[in-house]
Amino acid sequence: MSKRKSEAITGEAIPASTLDGHLWSSIFEYLEPDELQNMRLAGSKDLVFHDPLFTSHLPLRMDLATFFREYKDETRASLRIIKRWLYNRKSLVIGSRVAHIHPGRVASMIKLGFMNSVEEIVVLNCAFHRKVIAELIKLPNLTAIKLDDELPSVCLMQKKGRYHEAVLRETTGIVNSLKNLPKLEVLDIELDCTVMGRHLSVLQDMKNLRSLSLRGFDLSEGIEHIHSLTELENLHLCHGNTCQAIESRVPVDAFLALNDLKKLKTIYVEAMDCMTHEQIKPLCQFGTATSLTFKHCQEISGETLSSISNMTSLQALHFVNCATDECEPWESEHLVHLQNLKGLKTLSLMFVMLDHFDILDLEGLDELETLNIGLHDTMSKKEFDILCLTILPILPALKHLRIFFTEKESMFNLVGAIFEDRPEYKNADTLRCGQWQIDFKVFDVGTYPEID
Repeated sequence: MSKRKSEAITGEAIPASTLDGHLWSSIFEYLEPDELQNMRLAGSKDLVFHDPLFTSHLPLRMDLATFFREYKDETRASLRIIKRWLYNRKSLVIGSRVAHIHPGRVASMIKLGFMNSVEEIVVLNCAFHRKVIAELIKLPNLTAIKLDDELPSVCLMQKKGRYHEAVLRETTGIVNSLKNLPKLEVLDIELDCTVMGRHLSVLQDMKNLRSLSLRGFDLSEGIEHIHSLTELENLHLCHGNTCQAIESRVPVDAFLALNDLKKLKTIYVEAMDCMTHEQIKPLCQFGTATSLTFKHCQEISGETLSSISNMTSLQALHFVNCATDECEPWESEHLVHLQNLKGLKTLSLMFVMLDHFDILDLEGLDELETLNIGLHDTMSKKEFDILCLTILPILPALKHLRIFFTEKESMFNLVGAIFEDRPEYKNADTLRCGQWQIDFKVFDVGTYPEID
């Protein structure tokens, strides 16, 4: 019997250096970056864990890779090294505002075919990288683009000024450059400035787009350019952004342009204050939709629930407001429409209910597992006991309840009363109560609470 077979039978360790490189590559695909770093530090020189081929499954930071910085003639040896770093690389990331990436350098590597495997680009602080982005969108197999730009807080306060105007000019130029991308499947743009919606005409050529997320656009115009994206499955539309309010309103008939999107599964509508019953109706025709979210849609009323209740394929429904949003509490006659959504597993009713007794109107949602509620009024220990003893039991499958408060003081007062006899838990934010996990949280405008 060979030595290796003997080791396998007896369970003795096989030296790491005896494994072939392709086996290590397979192992590294399952490691997080921190774990890979520890492997490199612990590995022997014989293993050569610093070989870039071992990390080809991870995103490459272009702003940290020195070979993107200068535009110069390369030796054969240096080209081999660069090619090794880019071999089978699927994702490229630019994270720093100051990156010193040379657009000509990027163009040269694309021309040489070194970046043919790249499918995704992620660019943070994108307003500083317009020329580089203009080259990256020429990648032959690009299917996903994420662009993010975060303005300094001082610029958000001013809303105008040279810096703000320069960023708006650059981001508008970037949006206009996103043309002739028929292979693109994912487009995610999040901006702190506001680009006019008419520039969304570039979407018309993206026939294979499956996921579209737009934050930082004035959608009082431009939604009609989405109607040709018939492969779209996930749609996130934010009127403006969480930093700036927009006075112009989205037209009442804007969503009629979405009638041809028969494959939509996830719909996320944000910061649209004019979501009337008639405007929401077109969104409710999508029989394939499994998730529907309205966030900071202040004027949405309980009357819309009669149309939403026809979306029987819904598994997740979220109404996410904060205490400062102008939304009248919904009446019981409207909430009972939710009982038609028998397959609902996750529901958020944040600052749209009068009080926690309105949960009784949800009786019949026997598959509901997660419920998120936000209440304007404080909750006493007695009211919390009633909630647990007589209200929550009407939801037999419920596992997770999140209660959102407007202020930390209100949350800590309730938690302190619940754990009055257990002072060590006075700052707790999670409680196990029978089959339920109950979380206590604070939610305010501009944040993205965990609701799934």
